[in-house]
Amino acid sequence: MKQLILLLTLCIPGLLSAQEDAKYLAGAVPEKDGKVVFTQELNAPSLSTDEIYERMLDWATSYFKEENNRVVYSDKAKGDIAAVGQTMLVFQSTALSLDRSEMNYRLTMECDGSTCLMQVASIRYTYNVSYQREPEKYIAEEWITDKYCLNKKKNKLNRGNGKFRRKTIDYIDELFASASTALGV
Repeated sequence: MKQLILLLTLCIPGLLSAQEDAKYLAGAVPEKDGKVVFTQELNAPSLSTDEIYERMLDWATSYFKEENNRVVYSDKAKGDIAAVGQTMLVFQSTALSLDRSEMNYRLTMECDGSTCLMQVASIRYTYNVSYQREPEKYIAEEWITDKYCLNKKKNKLNRGNGKFRRKTIDYIDELFASASTALGV
């Protein structure tokens, strides 16, 4: 009986991590015309286009207020808003080491009717490696897509760039959730 409990104790973490990784496997990073583009459509049938635009502009102005983050374009007549963002993706943080990468991206929002179409694109990474003078630079299309980030069977993330894919997806999910909350949907 003790051996069975020990065996289950050793196997359960492996099963849980396999289920956890399913969110990040094939198809998790959407591509449009060869470019990585994360898309979210927010529907607010009870709001007018102007109300949606105003709420999204207020959200973007407050969300992109830190250094190197800003709203770069807004046109109420067209219902368009664009912002550039920069964030740090922290992969591991301990007392002795900090593994992180800077991620830059562009967010566009198109408010039309009772919807707001959000798109995150132009994702770039700057990764400082301790043993190199210059940081490594990557673009999402050559770093986190299925072609570059998954093994041949497409059932496991690669060790080196898998952390970028995981953290990017989590960050984009948080970004879209924040906007959805601001819109009240």
